[in-house]
Amino acid sequence: MAYQTQLKRKRSPLHAEVARAMEAFYENLGDEFAGLVAHHYEAAGLVVDAARALGRAAVWISSTDTAQALRHWEKTRSLLLDQPEAGEVGLLRSRASTQIALLGWREGIPVEKIKPLLDEALVWARRHDPRTVPMLLFLEGRNHIASGGSADFYAECVRQALENGGAIDPTGRRAILNTALSQAYGWAGLLREALAASDEALAEIGGADAGAQFLGYRTEYWALNLRGRILARMGRIDDAQDCFRRMLSIPPSDLDPTVRFIAHMGSLEIALARSDTSRTQEHALQVTLIAQQQPSPYLRMFALAAQGLSHGVAGDFPAALQAYGASLELLRASRVAMEYESELLASLAECRLAVGECDAAAQLARDCVEVSRARATRLPECRSCLVLAAVSWSPDEATMYRARADELVSRTGADIHFGQLHEVRGRAICEDS
Repeated sequence: MAYQTQLKRKRSPLHAEVARAMEAFYENLGDEFAGLVAHHYEAAGLVVDAARALGRAAVWISSTDTAQALRHWEKTRSLLLDQPEAGEVGLLRSRASTQIALLGWREGIPVEKIKPLLDEALVWARRHDPRTVPMLLFLEGRNHIASGGSADFYAECVRQALENGGAIDPTGRRAILNTALSQAYGWAGLLREALAASDEALAEIGGADAGAQFLGYRTEYWALNLRGRILARMGRIDDAQDCFRRMLSIPPSDLDPTVRFIAHMGSLEIALARSDTSRTQEHALQVTLIAQQQPSPYLRMFALAAQGLSHGVAGDFPAALQAYGASLELLRASRVAMEYESELLASLAECRLAVGECDAAAQLARDCVEVSRARATRLPECRSCLVLAAVSWSPDEATMYRARADELVSRTGADIHFGQLHEVRGRAICEDS
């Protein structure tokens, strides 16, 4: 034991020298070697230097390997737990906690684990950097819905964040918050409100884009993708397609994978609305390739959903059922993107209806209604009510479901989109009832 202790004392200065030499040598090569630098600083007992280097390594790898980035941030935080929380230590710990919350939903980290980290970061932010408080409130809502919480709660969190944000922020943080509000309203199915928030976000995006620093990608790209999705669901297909075309023209290397796939998914939804099979396989393949480049359960789940959409547009409903089913299974197993569960249930119900399996369609639609109401995801509930109206043998029950669908259409602003769904899906012939 004494020998090992002496040996460690002799090695520590050497590790420190190696770390500093590596930082100087790789200064112009980015942070590709920051993880190795952190290892040497940690071996030297210089934990703050190690934590700082691990943060750089996490940022560098986050666009290609979220799981590894999270491990770096978790290690960063653990290294600093026993350090006096002052100066740079407090800043690094707060940043690590924030980044875990920012990336955690991609890997299915439950909100119960994220919430204490956000509370800790909020305490630090209120003392030292009040501008960060609204961003942490946004992250609380984002992680809440990703873990199966209410879309309305997400929207409320972001509204509070905007109220705490004060006047227009020259760094563009209000643009991030309004984009997040657009996303929250979109998941809640409040499309008119989502579009208004999108208008605000795009009007506030200026030369200083805080998204590049806080989110890891440009706010404008996120906002345009969400806007396309909102417009498509409002039936403004041409306007939506313009948003997605702009996004698809951007070099893939300039886009975070979790932003890049949205334009392909949106294009598939447009293809479904138009019964256009011309490029569906290409879009589905692109989502699959993106998921292979960054192997997170979040992207794998959406890659399977994209295949389901592509098969559905082509009218191959058995294949669509298989892909949607695999997507739902992965979502539930990994607990990622729980906000999308009701969408998958609605898609499965529509496919069962399309092949004439009315009992199965009705059960899936009822499950979807239950999940949608618990999570305030109104659009899937509307779709499921249309399925239930189509399969019901009771005129009174069918009228009840159509009335609920009409109520939701009026509330959401998705009248053209769901009018098309009603017309197409309502033609199915039930053979198993």
